[in-house]
Amino acid sequence: MSLLIVALFGYAGRGIGELVATEHIDSASVAVMIVDLQNDSVLESFNATKSMIPASVMKAVTIGSLIGSTGIDYRYSTRVYMSGDVAEGVLNGNLLIVGGGDPSLNAQSGPQSGDIVEECVNALKKEGVNQIKGDIKVNQSIFPAPSVHPTWAKEDLKYGYGAGCFGINFENNSYTKGSQSYSMANPAATMIRRIKESCANAGIVIDGMILDGANSRKLIVDHRSATIDEIMRHCMRVSDNLYAESMLRTLAMVEGQSATTINGVELENKLWRGKNLNFNGVNIVDGSGLSRSNRMTATFLTDVLKEMSRNVDYVSFFPLAGQEGTLKSFLKDTELDSYIALKTGSMRGIQCYAGYKLDDDYAPTHVVVIMINNFKCSRSVVRELCEKMLLKTFIQ
Repeated sequence: MSLLIVALFGYAGRGIGELVATEHIDSASVAVMIVDLQNDSVLESFNATKSMIPASVMKAVTIGSLIGSTGIDYRYSTRVYMSGDVAEGVLNGNLLIVGGGDPSLNAQSGPQSGDIVEECVNALKKEGVNQIKGDIKVNQSIFPAPSVHPTWAKEDLKYGYGAGCFGINFENNSYTKGSQSYSMANPAATMIRRIKESCANAGIVIDGMILDGANSRKLIVDHRSATIDEIMRHCMRVSDNLYAESMLRTLAMVEGQSATTINGVELENKLWRGKNLNFNGVNIVDGSGLSRSNRMTATFLTDVLKEMSRNVDYVSFFPLAGQEGTLKSFLKDTELDSYIALKTGSMRGIQCYAGYKLDDDYAPTHVVVIMINNFKCSRSVVRELCEKMLLKTFIQ
């Protein structure tokens, strides 16, 4: 590594050299920070205050911001009401479903919490309903529009990873065609269709008449999600954008504000500014990191991870190298297999890692942040260089 690069960007330790000297990796677009938590000493520091696109490592900040407000036992609630009176098996009104923002409702992957379609049909049967004069109505105002962030790339919106976030989410807001996952334009409409099909199979007739809202309302289903720690863990291990966006809005919701992305971001900023973190070069716009308008510095991410390192649940959400999720093949069968836990972030030309080195008891000993933007080589080359850097830093 040239003396000029060292002078311009800073360098500590011995692991960074090969990474920043590699052809097709711009050293000005590499940021690294590795800190020993025991004595707060810096093992590696390169471009640590450089403003970078974080991609999905943003999820580590989103979840770190929310867990203090919800704890780990919070559950989302989706409520189903009979709106109207029942006489001789006929509901003279509507079935009303009120969304609570649950990202895992009838999820095809992720924490399971029962089938709300089946719960609705069983509840109607229990109430002796065999005919609904009205229709199935939904209220998903808990998460105001827009469902997708305006800075998300248009080409991402048709795919499952670019699905919108609604007050009623259903089946991951996506469907599979061939081997590709595509986003649902209207998840609530899909849920209504599923319930109507199931009602028909159970002999419950839905007339679909347009009826005014009735004064009487009876709760017949209170569907609760899995605990939010399970939702957080799933989000981190498979990098689920819908879950992350829902959780950013949830931050605003549990703090008593309108559950918009903007309010979630403002609360997130307030939280970390209150802990005296340096926001120079930081711009948070969403919860998932799908927007290329997000900006982070290695210093900021390091400080967030240091603050959260004492939270055992939070640390456990990060995938283990060589074992889990997006990190299953990373550092596999090396001396760091299972001793590194990182959230990954990848977009075109971007590869980022943020998390911890662990001891034999899975307790964090070091914070690890690696951010690489604008690389022109293959992603596999970048990953291999990051593996080499970590091995040189901690083992060799």
